[in-house]
Amino acid sequence: MKDPTTMTRLQAEARILEACQLQLEKEKLENELSVALASVQEKFVGKISSITTRLDTAMEDISSWFESNPEEHDKGTKHIKFPCATVGMRDNPPKVDKLKDLKWETIVKVMKANKEWAPYLRQPEKELNKEAILAARETLGADKLRSVGILIKQGSVFYLEPAGDPDQSKMTVPA
Repeated sequence: MKDPTTMTRLQAEARILEACQLQLEKEKLENELSVALASVQEKFVGKISSITTRLDTAMEDISSWFESNPEEHDKGTKHIKFPCATVGMRDNPPKVDKLKDLKWETIVKVMKANKEWAPYLRQPEKELNKEAILAARETLGADKLRSVGILIKQGSVFYLEPAGDPDQSKMTVPA
């Protein structure tokens, strides 16, 4: 292509026409793609929703059975291995939280008043150093943390990890 700065008006108009045609062709293809994607999505959304509902119910049942049968857990663990899957409980990371009716500002004020808590305040703003508190949570203990309005929260979440293709499993499922 020759230098665009030396095009004539007629050449520029031809280039503009080409760009318009390309833009319209691009928009047409993008619209076709959107319609095709919507069609494919529509085809699968209902199936996925149905499976998700059934899976949620199955997970609730399995979780309830797991929690009510601790004697079935693999010795010294919070899980059970089956031929087709491992089920169990995973601990979430611990999290520093405040007692229900307190504000963080109040907690920081109480901690500032006692030098013992200085390592758990960030400088220069004197804000709570949650990482330091988490690292020292065993040493500090729940009662001491509660005395300044802090508690450590840590929940668990139930999980199921398939061990390959369940259809190929040697596990028998009662009818």
